[in-house]
Amino acid sequence: MKALRTLGTSLLVTLAGYTVPKYGWPIVLEQARAQMDAAHREPEAPPDPGAKQKVIDPWTGVLLAPAVELTARLDARLAKVYVRVGDTVHEGDVLAELDTTVQQHEIAAAEAAVRASRAEAWQASVSLAQARDRQARRGAVVKYGNTELPIVSAEELAGSRFDSLAASSRVSSAAASADERQARLGQLRALVDQATVRAPFDGAIATRYFEPGAIVRSGMSLVRLVGSGGLRVRFAVPEAEGTSVSMASKVVLECNGRTLHATVDRIAPEVESSSGTVFVEAAVAAQESEHDALAGRVVAVRAAPALGEAAP
Repeated sequence: MKALRTLGTSLLVTLAGYTVPKYGWPIVLEQARAQMDAAHREPEAPPDPGAKQKVIDPWTGVLLAPAVELTARLDARLAKVYVRVGDTVHEGDVLAELDTTVQQHEIAAAEAAVRASRAEAWQASVSLAQARDRQARRGAVVKYGNTELPIVSAEELAGSRFDSLAASSRVSSAAASADERQARLGQLRALVDQATVRAPFDGAIATRYFEPGAIVRSGMSLVRLVGSGGLRVRFAVPEAEGTSVSMASKVVLECNGRTLHATVDRIAPEVESSSGTVFVEAAVAAQESEHDALAGRVVAVRAAPALGEAAP
């Protein structure tokens, strides 16, 4: 019976196109069954070129532009504001001025203090010269035969030496006081210069916070300036689609019915845990930065199609 089963199995495998090696028929049988199943399996239908491929939903992004809050650098009254919301300005243009009447009086007092310190320093230097001259004269000796005799006592000579040291110390103190008052004067002048608020770059006024006559404190914002160039887009990519973007990859923005192109140059190194997304930033092409798209506008972002691939 066992011989018949072996013979039947060998026959089945031989008919399937295999030769049973000695002691190896179970493995060959399994291979034969797999081949027979494949022979009777229906062929797969070829892919339909006209079938729609899965389209990835666009990512939501926000257009960004360089912006700065220009603040007051001292407590003062706002004297003048030269711009309004929407005005276009250029780098170096004066935007606002603070009243510096109080600071001007402080500068006048500081200048007087500097002059007084310089006079004190000169007087101390004169006193030092007198003390050294006195010490030199009292240190002289006279010869009497082969003996040199001092013209003053040792105590008087020591006193003149200490007088010279004290005068030298007064000179150093007066010089330090003059330097301190000069530094204070420079600080006041720099503060007055900062009372004139200038545009750090070309752009447009987005917000004007105060009117002339308002009392402002140091650190309060006076105007908000949005740059006119260097438009960027910031968007969030789901973690599962993170491979769709990489450094230097291209993205397409849909903005106000038009299309902008940008290049990815910043990718966050971690996933934002609350949303499960990765934040990405891209620089809009230079020739398109002058586009009428406003900073802060929400746009749709897609990965740019590969060469020869149709846009979704």
